[in-house]
Amino acid sequence: MSLLPEKVQATLRQHELQMLEIVQRIETQTREGGSGGIKTGFPMFDSHTDGLQPGLIIIAGRPNQGKTAFACQMAWNMATGTDNKVYALYISIDDSLRDTVARVVALDRRIPIAAVKFPDRHPAYVRMREAGFQRLAHAVRAFKVLDQTSVQSIEALEEVVREHLLALELAREGRQLVLFVDSFHDLIVEKRGDLDRSQRYEVVASELERMAQVYSIPVICTAEVRKVNSNRRLIFEDVRETIKICYKAKLIGLIHNDVDCKGENSPMFWTDKNGRIRPVLEFHFAKNKLSSFKGRLFYRFIPEFSSVVEVTSEDNKRYLSKIME
Repeated sequence: MSLLPEKVQATLRQHELQMLEIVQRIETQTREGGSGGIKTGFPMFDSHTDGLQPGLIIIAGRPNQGKTAFACQMAWNMATGTDNKVYALYISIDDSLRDTVARVVALDRRIPIAAVKFPDRHPAYVRMREAGFQRLAHAVRAFKVLDQTSVQSIEALEEVVREHLLALELAREGRQLVLFVDSFHDLIVEKRGDLDRSQRYEVVASELERMAQVYSIPVICTAEVRKVNSNRRLIFEDVRETIKICYKAKLIGLIHNDVDCKGENSPMFWTDKNGRIRPVLEFHFAKNKLSSFKGRLFYRFIPEFSSVVEVTSEDNKRYLSKIME
């Protein structure tokens, strides 16, 4: 017979039941997700992360080097991939709806963004442009774009997430919400106007990480880096407000476009079917709590199409060797 008072025993029993519920919930979640996280459409990326899982993921890079293209391509891959039941919610605070939609149509059809935005000037692409808009219209159950007219603050972002999670639950299609934000450093904190920039970033990082855990969703954000006065590859400490972001993020990827930095002197390129030199994007896993991988992956990039395609395993080894030369 227990010597503990009845009230203490009841409290202990309550804690035991809470722990039992946690064990059962986690067992169910891991069993149902036993094949890994959500596939990104980048096979080697998935093999080094087991797919995307709930948590904050940062894609950082210099301006205009491909981080937005990489994030947008990933969102579209996930929404249209046959292996996923995903709802990709892409929040573009940097660009307007018009610009982001044009980017998606361009990367899907592999045509110039300008041909999507100004069809009269690019008649050769009219049919492909129409096909791209049709593809986008057919994907509305799995993909949505919002811009700064809908979301500017972390508070508004959470409200949008809640609304979409409720809609997905009511739809009963079993779709998993994946949130993309372009970019982390543009989010404001409405209720704390007294914060300086560093404090704001700390709150934003904490809130994004909390949302990822509370709502059990991957949150992928692009992020800026400090001004770097050389063409060197980025390092972990180049991410703006590194301490705040690195502590909260599960994965930090550093984007490097060597052709953009060095021009014709760069060995990191590929040649398209017309003989044109194209840049290769490097994705360096600067932090990776999803797996033990800390290396680099490479992607063929066509900036005017906003198209990002993962290279083969053999080409990945070849590009790695060029870095070591």
